[in-house]
Amino acid sequence: VMVTSDHGFYAYGQVLRPGVLLARAGLVTLDRRGRVVAWDAAVLTSGGSAAFVPQVAGDTLVAQRIRRAIPDALVGPGKPIRSVWTPDTLRALESDPRAAWAIVMNEGFYSEPGYDGELLVSRSGGGHGYDPRDRAMRAFFLASGPGVGPATTLPIIQQTDIAPTIARLLGLTLPAASGRPTLLLEVGLP
Repeated sequence: VMVTSDHGFYAYGQVLRPGVLLARAGLVTLDRRGRVVAWDAAVLTSGGSAAFVPQVAGDTLVAQRIRRAIPDALVGPGKPIRSVWTPDTLRALESDPRAAWAIVMNEGFYSEPGYDGELLVSRSGGGHGYDPRDRAMRAFFLASGPGVGPATTLPIIQQTDIAPTIARLLGLTLPAASGRPTLLLEVGLP
């Protein structure tokens, strides 16, 4: 038996549309109906975070404009944005390689797509996509049965390791899987 979740979870009461910041900075042009007609940068929202991507990869001038579009007044404790991630942080986290900058939201705040409308709206819900280093974002994993060592505690494992672990316990192979079986398997299993 294996039981797992796919992510942790935070409740939120306010939603930020970071794309509105790009539109206000002239990095995105909208028509009267709010549709994008031209853009130098885009935002990819992921709930608890959002990545800012220049249209032309490596465009340092647009990257500078993106950073200037994120007001420091929105960053800090009790504010929507916990931190602005630099390109170095994004690389270290193996983030989207197209991203020039990213933001991670504070608990209680969430991001959503869109380039028009209000920047910040009140709306309750819950979600994921926050800083992957945050303990609250970790998923749950429990395994029991043949091939599982007794009272085994694992270090942090990747989601991609779960399917290869199940396959190995069942005597199957997954040659295209990017993960690897976890260390919970007893020695001597196939």
